Amino acid sequence: MTLSEIKNDLLSKLYNSEKGKKSNTVSSQKISINSNSNAYCIRTRSPIAFNIDKPYCDSAYESWSKYKNEDFKEKYCHFSGEDSQGETSKAKPILKKHWKEAKSIFNF
Repeated sequence: MTLSEIKNDLLSKLYNSEKGKKSNTVSSQKISINSNSNAYCIRTRSPIAFNIDKPYCDSAYESWSKYKNEDFKEKYCHFSGEDSQGETSKAKPILKKHWKEAKSIFNF
């Protein structure tokens, strides 16, 4: 297992904040992520390690980085790999229905 440090938990802010209200709180916490954890690229559904900050495989990231649009609608859920029908993006790589489960498993 490796330890990672989260400086700013943007997904929690997006999913937990009131609509239209932005939170400026920066949290810093240590989390433990198993580097062998299975997750999925949100563009290709390729198996990758779970990392909400890097939800792309290498080739998909290269394509995404040309425009760097964090709100660009993607195809798959990073956590489950299921078709997201455009409900995921780099800013929100996990479908809302899986958010609590992913958060409890990966302790972020």
